[in-house]
Amino acid sequence: MYGAGAYGGAFNQGVVFKLDTSGNNYQKIHDFDGPNGSEPISGLRLSQGMLYGTAVSGGTYGYGVIFKMDPSGSGFQVLRHFDGTTGAVPYSTDYSLLFGQDGIYGTTNQGGAYGMGVVYKLAPSAISYSICPLYDQTKPVKSGSTVPIKIQLCDGSGANLSAPSIVVHGVSVALTSNNISETLQDSGSANPDNDFRYDSTLGGTGGYIFNLSTKGLGTGTYSVSFSATGDSATHHVQFQVK
Repeated sequence: MYGAGAYGGAFNQGVVFKLDTSGNNYQKIHDFDGPNGSEPISGLRLSQGMLYGTAVSGGTYGYGVIFKMDPSGSGFQVLRHFDGTTGAVPYSTDYSLLFGQDGIYGTTNQGGAYGMGVVYKLAPSAISYSICPLYDQTKPVKSGSTVPIKIQLCDGSGANLSAPSIVVHGVSVALTSNNISETLQDSGSANPDNDFRYDSTLGGTGGYIFNLSTKGLGTGTYSVSFSATGDSATHHVQFQVK
């Protein structure tokens, strides 16, 4: 038998466990740590030899995740980080996921266009990256200078998945206080077509860099939005201008 506990474990963020049908031989097979999800309240589903489930909080944006893993405890992968606009708090008193011939279906309690929840469909092979920043997002820079936005694409456990074949594309930059978009500019044509440049030396195992020009930007906190090949979500990191 398999199940999940919403709290406890190595990080007090919840666990996945297994035990035999007599209630003996309990074994913890996964610890949630926050970035890979937190509070796995809803039940687990077994499909094609893999365990699937949801956690109602945690993940990149704090709104919960969809995950899968091998019953042995290996191969944990976050399939979707909910970001609020795509849904939030994927909680159900019954199983939170339904498997159809063309994908996985489920609901969230919150988020979406009106904040009241969504119904979603997800391909089982869908990709959802976590973002591992390689710079200090709180360190302010002078307006007009260049901010090297350095990141890695990671899995739910923080392992680097960055590769030259995965294109990271800059989408927009906006002041967080009013969400007004500004022009996304690179410095000296360092990033043609607003694509991040892959660098095999970043972070020791490879990553991406966008040399962002802050010319014309006023004081404040800004959010840079970007996409990655195969991931339908829009991701965000921040920088400060003084």
